[in-house]
Amino acid sequence: MGILKGRQRTTIHSQLWIYLDEKIIKQLDGTAEFDSTVKTFRSIMRDMKFSRKEVVPWAKINGYEFMRLRRGQTARFYIMPGNSQESDIR
Repeated sequence: MGILKGRQRTTIHSQLWIYLDEKIIKQLDGTAEFDSTVKTFRSIMRDMKFSRKEVVPWAKINGYEFMRLRRGQTARFYIMPGNSQESDIR
């Protein structure tokens, strides 16, 4: 289960289509603006008592968005509430 929405036909060797728009590209290329509501994967794992494998499915089911932000020399992935989502991350 990845962080991008895609569609693939059920036939063998069919192509995987990934939906990208300007907003998604900006969120994933490290150029998005920092938002104070974002949380690191590590903090979610600690606060919600999740394993690494549980974070992405949980976030997708609950309408959270994934974001890659450049912090100094590195770009890391963060999770932030979607536009209509109230944050229940502690």
